[in-house]
Amino acid sequence: MKKLMFLLSLTIITITVCYIAHAEVIITDGLVSYWSFDRDTIKGRTVQDEWGKNDATIVGDPKFQSGRVNQGLKLDEGCA
Repeated sequence: MKKLMFLLSLTIITITVCYIAHAEVIITDGLVSYWSFDRDTIKGRTVQDEWGKNDATIVGDPKFQSGRVNQGLKLDEGCA
């Protein structure tokens, strides 16, 4: 029984640590603008600034694609 309780406790701790490790952290000290590029913050070619009042305009033809976490926005390679 002690072994089962130990394994259950270890599993719960591991899941909690993994969840916390993937939490999104946004540093706001000195932040002027923040664009997440999430689908719900893009209306047409305008990207909503989630922190300030500096909405951005998308130039080119970026595409949504699979990312490490959810989706990402692939920008034109020639714009750099």
